[in-house]
Amino acid sequence: LSAAALEKLFLDKKVRDKKATGVIMETDDKSLKLTKNLQNITDLTKGELKENKREGKVHPVSNTTTAAASEKLSIEGPSLKYLEKKRLNLDQRVRDKKATGVIMETDAQSLKLTKYLQKITRILLTTKYGDYEQYRVKVDLEFQSSIPDFDTNGPNGTLVIEMAPISILPVSVYNWLEIARTWNSGAFHRNADHVLQATTDATDVTQPLSFQEYSEEYPHTKGTVGYCGRPSGPCWYINIIDNTENHGRGSQQDENPQEADANFGRIVEGLDDVVPRIHSIPQKDWLDEKNQVLIKTMTILVPKSGGGGGDFVEWKPSLQ
Repeated sequence: LSAAALEKLFLDKKVRDKKATGVIMETDDKSLKLTKNLQNITDLTKGELKENKREGKVHPVSNTTTAAASEKLSIEGPSLKYLEKKRLNLDQRVRDKKATGVIMETDAQSLKLTKYLQKITRILLTTKYGDYEQYRVKVDLEFQSSIPDFDTNGPNGTLVIEMAPISILPVSVYNWLEIARTWNSGAFHRNADHVLQATTDATDVTQPLSFQEYSEEYPHTKGTVGYCGRPSGPCWYINIIDNTENHGRGSQQDENPQEADANFGRIVEGLDDVVPRIHSIPQKDWLDEKNQVLIKTMTILVPKSGGGGGDFVEWKPSLQ
């Protein structure tokens, strides 16, 4: 199944769940939005099927099995295992495409592939971490005794990063949530004039992103966080100035005027005190180990159920 077909199954399940609540679907705003989205994705999958038939990609085998599987998915929704497998497959296809040297941001086939990857990643992300408007990650730090204000402010510090909207940067956000979920260790090891850069050791994220996911809707302004390197990640940085030109489209290389660093969130707590404290380390650029700021833990936060006022609680994995 294509990513669009998977999304159709997922939306179909959400519509069924909504109807089961007893709400009057025809007048409820959320219900109308859900059914409209389902209609749109249904039209898209019909178009894909026609295209595949024209290209000879539809094989008349196991039709009964496929229909049974589709019916099961439309009732139960795709499982995490199923979604993860499909996403990994698409991710590898994107990596293979990028390895050809094509400019991904303007090549039609590349754009189609990355769009599919983004779609299935959104489905997987909301299935795995919950369907929320916002996701956050709390980053607990340990300052070493070499920092000048250690006797006054001690070893502890905390940053809270709010994820970018998954409507525009789902792959980058999912990658960061996976880093946070399987975090082992890391440290801020670079104190530059434009960024604070950190190393990353996470069990489930050991390679860069498959493509440079970037949107002009979420530029590298002061206080945002992005993945370093081309290809980007898994190391990351905090933009301590506006780096839209330094890290935006066409930056840091001459071959691809469209390529940019992937951006995935912004600092919502700690920007005015903890970030300047890291930057106050006397040593500049690459730091000796004794001067690095250690990243002890990461905690995924989601909006509190039924709560108001922007309250967040620690995310707990479901038994799916």
